[in-house]
Amino acid sequence: MEQLRRGVALPEIHLAPPAPDSERAADLMDRLQRAGRGLAALPDAQDDATTAPQVPRRGPPCSV
Repeated sequence: MEQLRRGVALPEIHLAPPAPDSERAADLMDRLQRAGRGLAALPDAQDDATTAPQVPRRGPPCSV
């Protein structure tokens, strides 16, 4: 009641459709599967990380 008195809006209500749409559900499942495969194909962050010692680069001597 305090929120209503201060003019804070109630959350928007979304009702479920009265009858499930199987074609839309199948399309959503296909999109989710494609997205999952795309995420699974990304390189793992641990693959780039290494605990190997750093090897200094060999290059021309620096002149100051």
